[in-house]
Amino acid sequence: MGVSAGGGMIHSVLLTTDEVGRSILDTRVFDVDPTDGLDTADRVNAGTDLMLTAARDAGRRVGPIGVAARPDALRRGFGSRGSGVRGSGPRRQITLVGDADAVVECLSATGEIDRFASVVVLDCGDTGMSMYTVDPRTRSV
Repeated sequence: MGVSAGGGMIHSVLLTTDEVGRSILDTRVFDVDPTDGLDTADRVNAGTDLMLTAARDAGRRVGPIGVAARPDALRRGFGSRGSGVRGSGPRRQITLVGDADAVVECLSATGEIDRFASVVVLDCGDTGMSMYTVDPRTRSV
């Protein structure tokens, strides 16, 4: 399961496989309301709870949970609650990663960038745009 903690929206994705090996992708997106009194960690936990409930209702199990956010959001929203990994609930373990690292991991794991010597990534979100290059061989940004 993955969660992207953006400045304008929280995106939650649950990727599972069915009994014959087909991928099932379930996604949810909700707006960030700055007047709700929640911080980034609270919003991520709300998105995570939403997806865990959907998975449980569909009879699916959830393994690792990764949360991608900009480095400043990680420091601001999660820094006061712990360093790289934060749990909530009896067995939940959330791994926090930067946006760029999450993109590189996904593109590498799916084989989307293996054939290239260098890749330019444009990340356009509600709070701005970032651009960086990736070396697929070393996964460096």
